[in-house]
Amino acid sequence: MPASRGVQSIEVGGRLLEALAFAPLPMALKDLAAKADIASAQAHVYLTSYKKLGLVDQDRATGRYRIGPFAMRLALTRLRSDAPLRLGSEAAAELCAQLGVTVTLTVWGCGAPTVVLVHDGPDDIHINLRAGRVFNVTTTATGRLFAAYRHDGDVKERIATELAASSERDRKVKQPSSEFKAAVAAARNAGYTKAWGVPIPGIAALAAPILDPDNEISFALTIIGPQATLDVKPEGRPLRVLLSKTRDIAERAYGTVHKHEIQHA
Repeated sequence: MPASRGVQSIEVGGRLLEALAFAPLPMALKDLAAKADIASAQAHVYLTSYKKLGLVDQDRATGRYRIGPFAMRLALTRLRSDAPLRLGSEAAAELCAQLGVTVTLTVWGCGAPTVVLVHDGPDDIHINLRAGRVFNVTTTATGRLFAAYRHDGDVKERIATELAASSERDRKVKQPSSEFKAAVAAARNAGYTKAWGVPIPGIAALAAPILDPDNEISFALTIIGPQATLDVKPEGRPLRVLLSKTRDIAERAYGTVHKHEIQHA
């Protein structure tokens, strides 16, 4: 049976969306056009229409393009049909209620760890957390999980980009490569990550992965709260509850059992 004919212009424009979806950072017009293998003038016409639809967004200061809010809503609709993510969404709500903390559910999307769900806790933590927020791989608790448990070229490209930028910025904010590698090794050993006042002063976080049968990260659950009140010790209740949830999701969704036990300091 012959293949059905499609609309060529939609397929051409789709190459632009695909390039943006896998870009580690917002892209300039000429780079985006080159990645999609079309002329810059043609790319600009598509992007103008995509901006009107909300499929792409353009930074007013730099002119660079990124995936837009409507594209994110389409992605969220697709994710709701995914059984493991449904379980993760339920667990995030339960964690928020049980621990009184902010909880995020993060997947790998658009070339970086991308928040797809936020449950706000009672404390005002002064962080702009929303669906579509992107976490750095090298400096955040959530990001380091993806470095530890995702092994494809996308994450390696993101890491290289961030570490290269660290040489041009304040070393107190960006971790040098050796420290980052040690943090990733610690995450693999312990099965979770934590943040304590870095990269955001006054904020603490604990993050744990949901692993598929191939030991690859499916998504991450992260609990976030004030540094003064969120207990991040290995024996603390927040970590025990978090790891109990992630183990339960992995077992129910994939039939796998989390192999890590809490590593006591």
